Amino acid sequence: VRDCIRYLNERGIDSDLMWRYKIGTFLGRRWSRRVVFPSFNSKGILNFYVSRTIDPEGFPKYLNCSADKTKIVFDEFSIDWQKELTLVEGVFDMIKCQDNTTCLLGSSLRSDHYLFQKIVENQTPVLLGLDSDMVNKSFKIAKDLSSYGIQVRILDTAGYHDIGGMPREIVRQKCKE
Repeated sequence: VRDCIRYLNERGIDSDLMWRYKIGTFLGRRWSRRVVFPSFNSKGILNFYVSRTIDPEGFPKYLNCSADKTKIVFDEFSIDWQKELTLVEGVFDMIKCQDNTTCLLGSSLRSDHYLFQKIVENQTPVLLGLDSDMVNKSFKIAKDLSSYGIQVRILDTAGYHDIGGMPREIVRQKCKE
């Protein structure tokens, strides 16, 4: 447990963020030395989780639950659909962003995804922050959302591989730009 906390601290996640995002760990063979990020639906019921090894040589790097990630919105209970929603790839990216952020659990968002449908239903403006090597995917998602009248901005991640590797102050500044 102590090693998991140290790992999170090294990634810029302090105890306040651990409590806010309910980050935990498991004690047990297959799940030992992993940090766990739970997700809750709009009613506060657990609907997904992501776990990541803290060891560089650990395999697999991520172990997720078997639920269909296209049918959930990660941490939906914390989203205000009336405000701009920041979309990022993963949980470490999500934690670095301001409030009203969710992660795609990957780099794709199609019209048959529950998240896409909720954005369109609520006409929620979007700030899209995919990794710097996902420019084409960013433009495709932006085009698809725009075709439904959704206002989309794309976050400039130049100089960094992903948002999770940026200092929080830089992320907040870039989100405003």
